[in-house]
Amino acid sequence: MPSDQPEPKPLAFSKPQRDVRELQPRASEERAVTPLDFGSNAVSVDPLFDSREARRRVSNAEPGKSVFGDHGHPLLNRSFELARQQFPELYPKHGPRIERGIRQLLPLRLETISMFADAALRTCGESVDIFMRVTRDFADLDAAGLMRQMLDSATRKPGILDRLTEHYLKPQRPEMDYRESLSTLKVSLQSFMPRVRVLREEVDQARESLASGLAALSAVCDIDHGGNATAALALGERRSAVRQAFQQLELLSLQANAFEADLVGLLSRADQLANITLPAALAARRQRS
Repeated sequence: MPSDQPEPKPLAFSKPQRDVRELQPRASEERAVTPLDFGSNAVSVDPLFDSREARRRVSNAEPGKSVFGDHGHPLLNRSFELARQQFPELYPKHGPRIERGIRQLLPLRLETISMFADAALRTCGESVDIFMRVTRDFADLDAAGLMRQMLDSATRKPGILDRLTEHYLKPQRPEMDYRESLSTLKVSLQSFMPRVRVLREEVDQARESLASGLAALSAVCDIDHGGNATAALALGERRSAVRQAFQQLELLSLQANAFEADLVGLLSRADQLANITLPAALAARRQRS
Protein backbone atom coordinates (compact mmCIF):
# COMPACT_ATOMS: atom_id res chain seq x y z
CA MET A 1 0.00 0.00 0.00
CA PRO A 2 1.58 3.33 -0.98
CA SER A 3 2.39 5.70 1.83
CA ASP A 4 1.10 9.26 1.90
CA GLN A 5 4.28 10.49 3.51
CA PRO A 6 6.97 11.86 1.16
CA GLU A 7 10.20 10.00 0.72
CA PRO A 8 13.08 11.20 2.98
CA LYS A 9 15.36 13.59 1.26
CA PRO A 10 19.10 12.85 1.04
CA LEU A 11 21.37 14.70 3.44
CA ALA A 12 22.82 17.83 1.98
CA PHE A 13 26.17 19.21 3.14
CA SER A 14 26.63 22.93 3.08
CA LYS A 15 30.36 22.54 2.54
CA PRO A 16 32.09 20.24 0.12
CA GLN A 17 33.68 17.17 1.61
CA ARG A 18 37.38 17.43 2.23
CA ASP A 19 39.85 15.21 0.56
CA VAL A 20 40.79 12.11 2.61
CA ARG A 21 44.42 13.12 2.44
CA GLU A 22 43.59 16.35 4.21
CA LEU A 23 42.24 14.35 7.16
CA GLN A 24 45.59 12.71 7.84
CA PRO A 25 47.38 14.34 10.83
CA ARG A 26 50.55 16.23 10.18
CA ALA A 27 53.79 14.90 11.61
CA SER A 28 53.93 17.46 14.41
CA GLU A 29 50.31 16.82 15.41
CA GLU A 30 50.86 13.07 15.35
CA ARG A 31 53.64 13.37 17.86
CA ALA A 32 51.69 15.77 20.08
CA VAL A 33 48.42 13.86 20.29
CA THR A 34 48.43 10.13 21.06
CA PRO A 35 44.89 9.04 21.97
CA LEU A 36 44.56 6.25 24.54
CA ASP A 37 42.91 3.11 23.23
CA PHE A 38 41.39 1.45 26.32
CA GLY A 39 39.82 -1.27 24.19
CA SER A 40 43.07 -2.57 22.76
CA ASN A 41 45.24 -5.25 24.23
CA ALA A 42 48.36 -3.13 24.27
CA VAL A 43 50.60 -3.41 27.34
CA SER A 44 50.09 -0.49 29.75
CA VAL A 45 53.02 1.72 30.66
CA ASP A 46 54.55 1.10 34.07
CA PRO A 47 53.42 3.98 36.36
CA LEU A 48 56.89 4.09 37.93
CA PHE A 49 58.07 5.66 34.67
CA ASP A 50 55.19 8.08 34.09
CA SER A 51 55.82 11.71 33.37
CA ARG A 52 56.08 14.25 36.17
CA GLU A 53 52.61 15.58 35.34
CA ALA A 54 51.09 12.09 35.55
CA ARG A 55 52.74 11.44 38.89
CA ARG A 56 51.37 14.76 40.14
CA ARG A 57 47.86 13.70 39.14
CA VAL A 58 48.26 10.44 41.07
CA SER A 59 49.53 12.22 44.17
CA ASN A 60 46.59 14.68 44.04
CA ALA A 61 44.02 11.92 43.62
CA GLU A 62 41.65 10.93 46.40
CA PRO A 63 43.56 9.17 49.21
CA GLY A 64 43.22 5.41 49.19
CA LYS A 65 42.21 5.21 45.52
CA SER A 66 44.33 4.92 42.44
CA VAL A 67 43.54 6.79 39.23
CA PHE A 68 42.60 3.66 37.29
CA GLY A 69 41.22 1.53 40.14
CA ASP A 70 43.05 -1.43 41.63
CA HIS A 71 45.38 -1.69 38.63
CA GLY A 72 46.83 1.83 39.04
CA HIS A 73 50.01 0.44 40.61
CA PRO A 74 51.59 -2.88 39.63
CA LEU A 75 52.26 -3.88 43.26
CA LEU A 76 48.67 -3.52 44.51
CA ASN A 77 47.39 -6.96 43.55
CA ARG A 78 50.57 -8.62 44.82
CA SER A 79 50.17 -6.83 48.15
CA PHE A 80 46.51 -7.84 48.39
CA GLU A 81 47.43 -11.47 47.80
CA LEU A 82 50.22 -11.35 50.40
CA ALA A 83 47.83 -9.87 52.97
CA ARG A 84 45.32 -12.64 52.32
CA GLN A 85 48.01 -15.28 52.78
CA GLN A 86 49.60 -13.76 55.88
CA PHE A 87 46.36 -12.88 57.71
CA PRO A 88 43.76 -15.50 56.72
CA GLU A 89 41.66 -14.94 59.85
CA LEU A 90 41.75 -11.14 59.72
CA TYR A 91 41.25 -10.63 55.98
CA PRO A 92 37.65 -11.91 55.60
CA LYS A 93 36.33 -9.35 58.10
CA HIS A 94 38.70 -6.44 57.55
CA GLY A 95 39.67 -6.97 53.91
CA PRO A 96 38.36 -3.59 52.64
CA ARG A 97 40.18 -1.72 55.41
CA ILE A 98 43.41 -3.61 54.74
CA GLU A 99 43.21 -2.93 51.01
CA ARG A 100 42.50 0.74 51.72
CA GLY A 101 45.66 0.86 53.83
CA ILE A 102 47.68 -0.76 51.03
CA ARG A 103 46.36 1.81 48.56
CA GLN A 104 47.47 4.56 50.91
CA LEU A 105 50.99 3.14 51.06
CA LEU A 106 51.42 2.55 47.33
CA PRO A 107 53.11 4.15 45.54
CA LEU A 108 55.64 4.60 48.32
CA ARG A 109 55.99 8.10 49.74
CA LEU A 110 57.94 8.80 52.91
CA GLU A 111 55.43 11.35 54.21
CA THR A 112 52.60 8.83 53.85
CA ILE A 113 54.55 6.06 55.56
CA SER A 114 55.53 8.29 58.48
CA MET A 115 51.89 9.22 59.13
CA PHE A 116 50.33 5.80 58.52
CA ALA A 117 47.99 4.64 61.34
CA ASP A 118 48.89 7.79 63.25
CA ALA A 119 45.44 8.21 64.83
CA ALA A 120 45.46 4.66 66.22
CA LEU A 121 48.96 5.17 67.62
CA ARG A 122 47.85 8.33 69.40
CA THR A 123 44.85 6.49 70.81
CA CYS A 124 47.19 3.86 72.20
CA GLY A 125 49.20 6.42 74.15
CA GLU A 126 46.10 8.25 75.36
CA SER A 127 44.46 5.00 76.49
CA VAL A 128 47.49 4.06 78.56
CA ASP A 129 47.40 7.48 80.27
CA ILE A 130 43.67 7.20 80.96
CA PHE A 131 44.01 3.73 82.45
CA MET A 132 46.85 4.90 84.69
CA ARG A 133 44.65 7.70 86.04
CA VAL A 134 41.77 5.29 86.64
CA THR A 135 43.95 2.84 88.54
CA ARG A 136 45.51 5.67 90.55
CA ASP A 137 42.07 6.94 91.61
CA PHE A 138 41.07 3.39 92.47
CA ALA A 139 44.17 2.92 94.62
CA ASP A 140 43.48 6.22 96.41
CA LEU A 141 39.95 5.04 97.24
CA ASP A 142 41.31 1.86 98.90
CA ALA A 143 37.90 0.23 98.95
CA ALA A 144 39.27 -3.12 100.10
CA GLY A 145 41.08 -1.47 103.02
CA LEU A 146 37.98 0.46 104.09
CA MET A 147 35.82 -2.65 104.10
CA ARG A 148 38.47 -4.54 106.06
CA GLN A 149 38.54 -1.79 108.68
CA MET A 150 34.74 -1.84 108.97
CA LEU A 151 34.73 -5.59 109.42
CA ASP A 152 37.52 -5.50 112.01
CA SER A 153 35.78 -2.71 113.94
CA ALA A 154 32.47 -4.59 113.98
CA THR A 155 33.87 -7.98 114.97
CA ARG A 156 36.71 -6.91 117.26
CA LYS A 157 36.38 -8.22 120.81
CA PRO A 158 36.75 -5.53 123.50
CA GLY A 159 39.89 -5.67 125.61
CA ILE A 160 40.23 -5.29 129.38
CA LEU A 161 40.53 -1.51 129.20
CA ASP A 162 37.49 -1.28 126.96
CA ARG A 163 35.44 -3.43 129.35
CA LEU A 164 36.49 -1.38 132.42
CA THR A 165 35.69 1.85 130.65
CA GLU A 166 32.29 0.61 129.57
CA HIS A 167 31.54 -0.78 133.08
CA TYR A 168 32.50 2.23 135.22
CA LEU A 169 32.31 5.23 132.92
CA LYS A 170 29.64 3.97 130.54
CA PRO A 171 30.59 6.30 127.71
CA GLN A 172 27.89 7.05 125.16
CA ARG A 173 29.61 6.26 121.90
CA PRO A 174 27.43 6.49 118.80
CA GLU A 175 27.40 3.31 116.84
CA MET A 176 28.93 3.66 113.40
CA ASP A 177 26.45 3.48 110.53
CA TYR A 178 28.18 0.81 108.45
CA ARG A 179 25.32 0.53 105.98
CA GLU A 180 25.52 4.20 105.01
CA SER A 181 29.30 4.04 104.70
CA LEU A 182 29.13 0.97 102.48
CA SER A 183 26.43 2.59 100.33
CA THR A 184 28.70 5.59 99.73
CA LEU A 185 31.59 3.26 98.97
CA LYS A 186 29.49 1.36 96.42
CA VAL A 187 28.63 4.61 94.61
CA SER A 188 32.35 5.41 94.39
CA LEU A 189 33.14 1.95 93.04
CA GLN A 190 30.34 2.09 90.47
CA SER A 191 31.70 5.40 89.14
CA PHE A 192 34.67 3.49 87.72
CA MET A 193 32.48 1.31 85.50
CA PRO A 194 31.60 3.91 82.81
CA ARG A 195 35.20 5.12 82.74
CA VAL A 196 36.46 1.63 82.03
CA ARG A 197 33.68 0.99 79.49
CA VAL A 198 34.58 4.10 77.46
CA LEU A 199 38.25 3.16 77.66
CA ARG A 200 37.50 -0.36 76.43
CA GLU A 201 35.54 0.93 73.43
CA GLU A 202 38.40 3.18 72.39
CA VAL A 203 40.92 0.37 72.90
CA ASP A 204 38.86 -2.05 70.80
CA GLN A 205 38.56 0.44 67.94
CA ALA A 206 42.27 1.24 68.05
CA ARG A 207 43.13 -2.48 68.11
CA GLU A 208 41.10 -3.11 64.96
CA SER A 209 42.69 -0.15 63.23
CA LEU A 210 46.19 -1.21 64.24
CA ALA A 211 45.56 -4.82 63.21
CA SER A 212 44.43 -3.73 59.75
CA GLY A 213 47.32 -1.28 59.48
CA LEU A 214 49.80 -3.96 60.54
CA ALA A 215 48.45 -6.31 57.87
CA ALA A 216 48.79 -3.61 55.21
CA LEU A 217 52.29 -2.67 56.32
CA SER A 218 53.42 -6.30 56.45
CA ALA A 219 52.13 -7.00 52.95
CA VAL A 220 53.79 -3.92 51.47
CA CYS A 221 57.03 -4.57 53.38
CA ASP A 222 57.36 -8.10 52.00
CA ILE A 223 57.31 -7.16 48.31
CA ASP A 224 60.27 -6.02 46.25
CA HIS A 225 60.37 -2.24 45.85
CA GLY A 226 63.13 -2.10 43.30
CA GLY A 227 65.99 -1.12 45.59
CA ASN A 228 64.26 1.79 47.34
CA ALA A 229 66.20 1.29 50.56
CA THR A 230 64.94 4.46 52.28
CA ALA A 231 61.29 3.56 51.78
CA ALA A 232 61.93 -0.05 52.85
CA LEU A 233 63.58 1.21 56.07
CA ALA A 234 60.68 3.58 56.76
CA LEU A 235 58.18 0.75 56.21
CA GLY A 236 60.03 -1.54 58.60
CA GLU A 237 60.23 1.12 61.30
CA ARG A 238 56.54 1.95 60.96
CA ARG A 239 55.56 -1.72 61.07
CA SER A 240 57.60 -2.16 64.26
CA ALA A 241 55.89 0.82 65.90
CA VAL A 242 52.41 -0.38 64.91
CA ARG A 243 53.17 -3.91 66.16
CA GLN A 244 54.37 -2.61 69.53
CA ALA A 245 51.29 -0.41 69.88
CA PHE A 246 49.04 -3.35 69.04
CA GLN A 247 50.75 -5.50 71.68
CA GLN A 248 50.42 -2.66 74.19
CA LEU A 249 46.68 -2.46 73.56
CA GLU A 250 46.39 -6.24 73.89
CA LEU A 251 48.00 -5.98 77.33
CA LEU A 252 45.84 -3.00 78.23
CA SER A 253 42.71 -4.95 77.30
CA LEU A 254 43.74 -7.78 79.64
CA GLN A 255 44.42 -5.28 82.43
CA ALA A 256 41.00 -3.69 81.88
CA ASN A 257 39.40 -7.13 82.18
CA ALA A 258 41.19 -7.76 85.47
CA PHE A 259 40.23 -4.31 86.74
CA GLU A 260 36.56 -4.90 85.95
CA ALA A 261 36.72 -8.27 87.71
CA ASP A 262 38.14 -6.54 90.81
CA LEU A 263 35.32 -3.96 90.70
CA VAL A 264 32.66 -6.66 90.48
CA GLY A 265 34.26 -8.55 93.37
CA LEU A 266 34.43 -5.46 95.57
CA LEU A 267 30.81 -4.50 94.83
CA SER A 268 29.70 -8.00 95.72
CA ARG A 269 31.74 -7.90 98.92
CA ALA A 270 30.23 -4.55 99.87
CA ASP A 271 26.72 -5.99 99.48
CA GLN A 272 27.66 -9.00 101.56
CA LEU A 273 29.09 -6.84 104.34
CA ALA A 274 26.15 -4.45 104.36
CA ASN A 275 23.42 -7.07 104.32
CA ILE A 276 24.88 -10.22 105.93
CA THR A 277 28.21 -10.00 107.74
CA LEU A 278 28.00 -6.67 109.54
CA PRO A 279 24.38 -6.98 110.74
CA ALA A 280 25.21 -10.39 112.23
CA ALA A 281 28.38 -9.05 113.90
CA LEU A 282 26.56 -6.05 115.38
CA ALA A 283 23.76 -8.23 116.68
CA ALA A 284 26.26 -10.50 118.40
CA ARG A 285 27.97 -7.48 120.00
CA ARG A 286 24.67 -6.19 121.40
CA GLN A 287 23.98 -9.55 122.94
CA ARG A 288 27.39 -9.57 124.67
CA SER A 289 26.81 -6.10 126.01
